[in-house]
Amino acid sequence: AYENVLPGVSVRYELNGDSLKEDIILANRDALAHAAIRLPAEYDYEVSDANELRVLDRETRKQLFSMNTPIVYDAQNERTIAAVVLTACGAYTRMEYRIEEAYLNRAVFPVTIDPVVNSSNPIHNIQDTTIGEGRSYGYPNETYMMVGKYNGSVNTVAMLKFVQLA
Repeated sequence: AYENVLPGVSVRYELNGDSLKEDIILANRDALAHAAIRLPAEYDYEVSDANELRVLDRETRKQLFSMNTPIVYDAQNERTIAAVVLTACGAYTRMEYRIEEAYLNRAVFPVTIDPVVNSSNPIHNIQDTTIGEGRSYGYPNETYMMVGKYNGSVNTVAMLKFVQLA
């Protein structure tokens, strides 16, 4: 987990073969304003009526990635769905989440937004590695990346690359 990457926002990632599960953890109501992503302008984006995001090659219209409908749950496991909102900003497209006011008013924080990103070419499109104090670890059968202390003493960082968007 990455704690407080933005004011009141922490994130956690889990790689599951052809998908990347992302947890965006909001410590308080104000943190929702910071839970936005800049998407590269060189791709096209579509949001379905069910709030699923599709990332498309601008020339071929081939789908490169998709993101499932983002589920939202609070500390007491009360659930709702977040709306995905796209805004063209010239050099990038801003993607933000909107959550109903009624849900936010009764939510017990922290609140987690739980989107899952799916690759259209999972075997070759998602690469990950863990680096620990000068050593690189490859664990092809693991569903997680190591961040922090490995075996209690080795400092580690993890890197994730979506080849087609790089």
